Amino acid sequence: MTFQISNDRLQELLKIEESVNCDIGAGIDHGANLATYLSDAMQYVDRSKLVAFLQSELGELLPTDDLEAIAHQVQQNVHQYVQRRSA
Repeated sequence: MTFQISNDRLQELLKIEESVNCDIGAGIDHGANLATYLSDAMQYVDRSKLVAFLQSELGELLPTDDLEAIAHQVQQNVHQYVQRRSA
């Protein structure tokens, strides 16, 4: 599961929650680790944007399956790089 949410969307959701005086408790409870989870999740590459970029640049040279495989590998590499940098 990949968590993808923009900072603008997160702020919008927080305003909605605050406006109704609600503390939504659905989903995974990350407790004290929520900030770290959100920070890590927001550093991932947006897969749909990456695939669209690859298709625009390499779509005439490579089939979609290859572009999907490249996007997957890029996402893994970025994740590993971020993990190493934050260690």
